[in-house]
Amino acid sequence: MNRNWDRWLVLSVLVLTIVGILMVFSASSYRALERFNDSTFYLRRHLLKVAMGVAAGWFAWRLDYRKFLRISPWLLLISILLLVFVLVRGPVIKGSRRWIMLPMLQLQVSDLARLALILFLARTLPNARERLGDLRRGLLPFLLVAGTVAALVKLEPDTGTAVLLFGLTLLMLFLAGARFRHLALVVCLGFTLGAFHTMRHSYQRARIVQWVKALRGEEIGYHAEQAVIGLGAGGFFGVGLGESKQKLYYLPEPFTDSIFSILGEEAGFVGTSLVLGAYLLFILRGLRIARCAPSFEGYLLGAGLTAMIGLYALLNVAVMTVLVPATGIPLPFVSYGGSSMLINFIAVGILLNLSEQGNESFARYPFRQDYELRIRRRMAGAGLRTERV
Repeated sequence: MNRNWDRWLVLSVLVLTIVGILMVFSASSYRALERFNDSTFYLRRHLLKVAMGVAAGWFAWRLDYRKFLRISPWLLLISILLLVFVLVRGPVIKGSRRWIMLPMLQLQVSDLARLALILFLARTLPNARERLGDLRRGLLPFLLVAGTVAALVKLEPDTGTAVLLFGLTLLMLFLAGARFRHLALVVCLGFTLGAFHTMRHSYQRARIVQWVKALRGEEIGYHAEQAVIGLGAGGFFGVGLGESKQKLYYLPEPFTDSIFSILGEEAGFVGTSLVLGAYLLFILRGLRIARCAPSFEGYLLGAGLTAMIGLYALLNVAVMTVLVPATGIPLPFVSYGGSSMLINFIAVGILLNLSEQGNESFARYPFRQDYELRIRRRMAGAGLRTERV
């Protein structure tokens, strides 16, 4: 067995998971005691989900990443069918249809869809690289697939995940060799359509209006205000584990989407810096794994999975600091959650498998294929005949 797995990546995930366990217990104990007369109710459920995630991640680690790529079209098809199913028959929870109820787990289908989409793109983009310069024949088919998934997620509604799905798609297209001006055009069009759709819904429009007012310093929404109060109250070292006041029904979702604010209150600047440092380490090691991958498929897969977790963390922190409107995105490995935790650990397992099969020598010329592809395009555009490199 090859032992050349990335220990720094594992360390970053371990730090985030331990911090998550501590913060979930601290942020949920008061409400758990009041609702269930058991302060460890949410903690025990969280530990079970962490254990399930670790088991799934270990299985993904021991399985060759190419096997995930082979089943990716079927996995994406199943994800799309499940997204349609939850829109039609899924239970309504807090005004959204996002979940399928399973024993011991609420499966949020968009979590499965984000993994399936990244796997699908990593498998299919390498074979279409020479066509990606053509907007209609090369780029449009991938945009239609990603747009279908993002649109179904948006209808749940889950705007934050839909935006991230489309953003991940554009990133992987760019890494695969798509033209920047084509992607910029897609971003402008997507932003226009997304803004139009958002303004049709009163609650989403209200979020945007509150966010704009907060940026102007005129007025700040209740959720954003309580999140900022929590972060500011912690100071440098925090008020101490378990001593948060914001978790006492002031801050909504204190152990899920808003857990970063509770972390800032109880652990202060030191605690938040530790978590942000762990995410930075994860991103750096994930990108290194991608650059050292044994194939271009592995390169795209590693970059996509790293970006998925990194962007989720970035967006959650941005919401808590009022840099973007509220989206309902959990903090990876830290927030209380089931399917999100499961998918994130599977992503880590795939990255570890990539790190075992990677080699430093592959990273010396990580963009050589892109360079050769650009040369062939330029020669073809000049009417010169080229041989495949």
